[in-house]
Amino acid sequence: MLPTTMRRASLAAAISFALGIAAAPAVHAAGAIEEVVVTGSYIKGTPEDAALPVEVTTRADLEDIGMPSINEMIRNLSISSGNLSESNQFVSNGAEGVSTINLRGLGAARTLVLINGRRHVPTETTGVDMATLPLSAIGRIEVLKDGAAALYGSDAIAGVVNLITRGGFEGFEIRASQQFIQDSDGDQEINLLYGWANDSMNWMVAAEYQARDELPIKERSWSMRPLSENPAGGWSGIGMPGSFFPASLAAASADNPAGLLAAAGKPEPRCNELGGSGTATSCFFQYTFFDNLIEDQETYKLFSEFNWDISDSAALHVEALYSKMDMPDWKTSPSYPPQSLFGRDRFIAPSHPGLQLYKQQYPELFPAVGPFAPEAQGAYTVSRMIGVEGLGGKPQTGKRETETVRLAASLTGAAFDEGLNYDIGVSYSERERFLQGQDM
Repeated sequence: MLPTTMRRASLAAAISFALGIAAAPAVHAAGAIEEVVVTGSYIKGTPEDAALPVEVTTRADLEDIGMPSINEMIRNLSISSGNLSESNQFVSNGAEGVSTINLRGLGAARTLVLINGRRHVPTETTGVDMATLPLSAIGRIEVLKDGAAALYGSDAIAGVVNLITRGGFEGFEIRASQQFIQDSDGDQEINLLYGWANDSMNWMVAAEYQARDELPIKERSWSMRPLSENPAGGWSGIGMPGSFFPASLAAASADNPAGLLAAAGKPEPRCNELGGSGTATSCFFQYTFFDNLIEDQETYKLFSEFNWDISDSAALHVEALYSKMDMPDWKTSPSYPPQSLFGRDRFIAPSHPGLQLYKQQYPELFPAVGPFAPEAQGAYTVSRMIGVEGLGGKPQTGKRETETVRLAASLTGAAFDEGLNYDIGVSYSERERFLQGQDM
């Protein structure tokens, strides 16, 4: 077993003062919002009149398209490119269950994601997981479609996404959905939202539960095509059954350190019979056969915020977030290929009884090469420990788990007849990620 736990925390404190301008996102009190601070600028205004390429998706826009999931919402953004959302083993490289946004194709780690204008905890390579916030808590999404590294730092090179929550909401809202998917139990989701407000204060709490059932890749004919149609579609030349290269250590040189006696390999003679796909030089293995298009997954999310207009010129904002994603039975290829294909540890000596028996069965595969007679030839096997038969017909399994906590507070206001505006804020967010897998 190879368990890995990664922990990442972010603590940010900011105090901003400005003469004649606002220095923080406006707190969402009950009632109409006439003026906000636009994502990508500390200058008061609205997204519509800002001299910035800001795309705004409102709550009404989301409802008009049927309240899409976070994954669908990311894909629907016009500038989004190559995001990790429906992420399986061979696409996400360890980011299963994570939903990131990749603006302008520069990578999710170069897209800054804010919640109410405050940073959220990122990962080193996959950016911010947007799936931690309940969908019912999102009031609008502001996307700055231009680099903002000068204002926010290097993680905003591609742009900024600001998730604005529904502060000031009053009442109770419940939404539930069931997606029916062939060959799967489908997806279930329930969202709850409650809000209370009076003349000076408002409080909101949102909760979400989501369950997804696995969808094996082998249930979709378009996902695995024959080697002749799509050689890059999950086919590996390193399998079990595999391929071999006749070799002799006596033939090793600076130009040929492995001592190979042929430029091309030879497939296992029974490659197709044993479940592989043979060519003239290799026995190919369809490793994605054991993978899932959608993994079995459960997610719990909870978000709450409190706003208080302390006076006509001062306001307090406090928010808290908790999210947990559990993927108990992540599935993948039954084994991985070796790191070194022609290292000395991969060499099979001519004296090996198994190789000698192999030569007796298939003498035509070991012709004499120069001074190296068949009985003097060794071989390299280009293969992995477990291939087409899997682990008793089953894939390798592991676990993925993510737990996220966030706390943030800010005090904003104006002094000296609004000649001085201030914003004092602090936020703390922490993300723990557990990954488990196995190999030989």
